[in-house]
Amino acid sequence: MVGLMSQLKARHVNPTNYDRVTKFWTNLIDDYCKYERTCVVTCEELKKKFRRGAQIPSPLSTILQEMCRDGTIQSAEDLKRRSQGWLQWGMSFLNPASWLNGKNQEEFNKMRLVHIPTLKKLADDLLEFYKVEFEMADCPEVVGFDELRERSSNIIKDEECFEFVIDELTQRGEVSLGTTKSGDKVLKFKDQGSRGPAKFTDTDASVHEIRRSLSKLESEIKRLETREKSLQEEARLAVRKGDRKSALNILRRKKRAEKDLHDKDIQCQRLLSMLEQLVQTKQTREIIDIYKTSTQAFKASLARQGLTVENIDETIDSVQDVMDDYKEIEDALSEGIKMMPSAATIDEGELEAELNEILEGDKKAKEAASAKAEIENRVKVGQRVIDLNDLPEVPSHVPPKADKLNGKSLEERWRKLRETAQ
Repeated sequence: MVGLMSQLKARHVNPTNYDRVTKFWTNLIDDYCKYERTCVVTCEELKKKFRRGAQIPSPLSTILQEMCRDGTIQSAEDLKRRSQGWLQWGMSFLNPASWLNGKNQEEFNKMRLVHIPTLKKLADDLLEFYKVEFEMADCPEVVGFDELRERSSNIIKDEECFEFVIDELTQRGEVSLGTTKSGDKVLKFKDQGSRGPAKFTDTDASVHEIRRSLSKLESEIKRLETREKSLQEEARLAVRKGDRKSALNILRRKKRAEKDLHDKDIQCQRLLSMLEQLVQTKQTREIIDIYKTSTQAFKASLARQGLTVENIDETIDSVQDVMDDYKEIEDALSEGIKMMPSAATIDEGELEAELNEILEGDKKAKEAASAKAEIENRVKVGQRVIDLNDLPEVPSHVPPKADKLNGKSLEERWRKLRETAQ
C-alpha cells in the first residue's frame, strides 16, 4: 500500500509498476462510483475518500489524467455541451483530453469529472427501472422529470448525476426531454414497438397536464372528505350541547363541502375519460400501423408467388374451358351408348326357352353317359351286352304273314332273336 500511495513515476522509468498502479486505482475508482451510485466525482473528493491514515493517494491526479486521455473520464462541462449539437459532441471524441490544455493542478483537482462506464451503467439501470415501475400506467411513455427523479433516488444518488443519465438516454434515443406550458420538465420514453428515437409532442405535454390536474383533484377530494367528516362530528357535538343554531350553520358548511366534493369527483371522472381516450387513440394508431405493415407484407408475398388478379382469372377461365370440353365428351359418350340395344329390349321368354334346351341337352348327355358306363361294367364281368339303343325301332304295324323260309316264319325268327337278347 505504501507503494500504491506514493508518487507515481513516469511510465518509461518502470512500465510494469506504472501499469500495476494504474490498473489498481482505475478499478478502485470504478467500484467507488458504483457503490456511491454517482458518476460525478472530483480529484479532491477521491483523495479524501481514499485517504489511508495520514497518507494521501498521490498518484490520483496522474491516474485521472490518464483516464481522461483514454476517454474513461470526461469533464462535466464538455459532457453538457454535447447536448448543444452533434458536431461538438463528435469533436470531443476526436480529442478527449483537449479540455486539459491550460489547466493547472489546482483547477484540475476542483474540476467535476464524469465517469463514463458508471454513467452507462446507471442509464441501463434507470431504463430497466422505468420498464418495471411504469409498465401498467396509462400512457406509460410520458413521465414527469421530478417524479422519476424522486422514485429512482435509490438508483441514482444526486440531481446532477440524474441529469447526466437522462442526457445519456437522450443521446441513445431512448428518451426525449420536453417542457409544458407551465414550465414543467417531462420525459417521453421510446415506445418499444416504434422505430426511431423518442420524440416529445404536444400530446405528451397534454397527458402530463391531465395527470397533474388529476393529482391535484385527488388531493382536493381527500381534503374535502376529511373536512366533511370533521364538520359532521362538530354538528353532532353542537347538538349534544343543545346549540341548535351552531349545528345548523355547521350542517350548511358540510353541505357545501359535499357539493364541492361531488363537483371535484365529476371533474376527476372527466379527466380520466380524456386520458383513456388518449390511450385508445394511441392503440388505434398502433393497430393501423400493424394493418399497413401486414398489407405490405401480404402484397409482397403475393408478388413473390406470382398471384395476381389477371393470373387467377386466366387460370379460372382455362379450368372452365377444360370442364366444358369434358362435359361435351361425356355427353357424346352417353348418346353413343343410348343408340346400342339395352338389356331391357331382350325377350325374357326366348332366354327361358334357350336355357331349357341347354338343360335338356345336359340331361340326355348325362343319361347316355350313365348307360355307357353300365355297359362297360357288364363287359368287364363277362356278360353279353347288346346295346338296344343301336337296334331299330319296333314297327307299329303288323307285317303280312310271309311264307316260311327254311321252315320258319319271320315272326318266329324275331321272337327267338329277342329271347336270345334277353
